[in-house]
Amino acid sequence: MAEAVKNGVKTGKDTRFKKGNPGGPGRPKKEFCIPEILREKGKDVNPVTGNTYYDDMCAKAWIMAAKGDKAARDWVSDRTEGKALERVEQNITKDRVIVE
Repeated sequence: MAEAVKNGVKTGKDTRFKKGNPGGPGRPKKEFCIPEILREKGKDVNPVTGNTYYDDMCAKAWIMAAKGDKAARDWVSDRTEGKALERVEQNITKDRVIVE
């Protein structure tokens, strides 16, 4: 039996979801993912200091924060204390509409 073609796209049993996989094949995994590469590099040991790159980065941030660097202070405090919650006060009024 020939495959049906609708709007230039093949249709039929061969193009449907396979049993046991209701979501389909899903999105393919990225081959080049910068955050993943940076996470892996951060775990490596720096040959100069003997610490991980994560440890060196955190130590440098503390030194810069102690010297008065505002961005470093914010980075350290956000990661140790958590970002401050921004409180927003709202006053909601509902006017009654009377239709006669």
